[in-house]
Amino acid sequence: MPLTTTTLVLSPVLVIFGVVVSLSNAGFADPYWLDLSSKSTVGVLFLAPGFAALCAWDAARWRSLAQTSVRSWVELLAWQLLYVVVATAVTFAVTLAILYAQVPPAVGAPRFDVLALGTGVTAAYAAVGFAFGRFMPRLVAASAAFGVVWLWVAYTPAVQPFWMRNVTGNLGTSCCAVDTELAPMALTAPAVLALGLLVGVCVILTWSHWRVAQVGSALVVVAALALSGSLVSSVGADPVQRRSGAQECLGAADTRFCGWPEHAAALSEAAPVLVKTVLRLREAGLDVPESLHEDQKANGWSFSLAADSPDIWGSVLATSKIDDLPPACTDDNGGLWPAGEDYPLVGAWLAAVGGVPEREAAQTWGASPRELKRLLGTSAASQLAWFDETDAAMRTCEPVS
Repeated sequence: MPLTTTTLVLSPVLVIFGVVVSLSNAGFADPYWLDLSSKSTVGVLFLAPGFAALCAWDAARWRSLAQTSVRSWVELLAWQLLYVVVATAVTFAVTLAILYAQVPPAVGAPRFDVLALGTGVTAAYAAVGFAFGRFMPRLVAASAAFGVVWLWVAYTPAVQPFWMRNVTGNLGTSCCAVDTELAPMALTAPAVLALGLLVGVCVILTWSHWRVAQVGSALVVVAALALSGSLVSSVGADPVQRRSGAQECLGAADTRFCGWPEHAAALSEAAPVLVKTVLRLREAGLDVPESLHEDQKANGWSFSLAADSPDIWGSVLATSKIDDLPPACTDDNGGLWPAGEDYPLVGAWLAAVGGVPEREAAQTWGASPRELKRLLGTSAASQLAWFDETDAAMRTCEPVS
């Protein structure tokens, strides 16, 4: 028979707050199911500590009734987690529906594995709170559960090593733009930790020998943490990687443009703008390849359809040649980049030859309008020679001769 608990009664409140938290932290969303699905789980930031505190409160209340209760602690935990799972799933579903109404993806389907992970880790953290309440006074248990879980889920993204943030299950703030996908083990690692937490809580609730239960539970959790951390030890700050799926292509004016399937309609609209930019760049002597890809370099050039403005489409293509600067060597020498002083002028020049008005190009890139005008007043051959020499210099950290 279901139990009427504080967790059950207050679940609708947490659902509402969870949706609000998710939407307020979603930011810009791509019409990409992986992005929408992951952003739908941002509510973990609030749901996990909230349900941990409620479960701690209920467990502490039941402790005083344990002598007369016919239910085991694991059965009580199971009912609590059922409420948590249902409320979390409803939160994610409502958030996903709202995001879908704003930016509906043209292809694909929701990522139920991402939604399931968010639900699972929320339940695992709620179980930890339940364990707190099993052995602590009510107010102490609820406060401690909320604080510990919140610090783990919300604070770890600000610290290193990176594996710590990648095992919390808080994917919503780390994933995923349309040009990225989840890294291997991005879902497995937090799932392993969540399973370890659930097993550890069950051990400490069922074993009659208190000290043995403590040791056994701690070993399970530490082992799960070590394993999950090892699975993402080589992953960076976010558990993502460059997207590797196929792109859809169309040809225009001897140039082939390939974009992500989600941007197929935008690609048709952008093609005339991109063609004009390509022709202008080629007229300036720049070696723009016959095939260009969205967010994937081809001979140093690419384009992006993330923005809705046609003016930005052309500008991004024109300046994509230098969007990978500064070079990696600046990471090792404290940011020293002698040739970087020419970076604003190079960006403004590329934008201008790609069709952006001179004044706008100079203002956007922070270059001197006078210097840009002087450069554009020289011969095409001189401009190209200057660009080749400056571009080569900017890709090193060597002093400028």
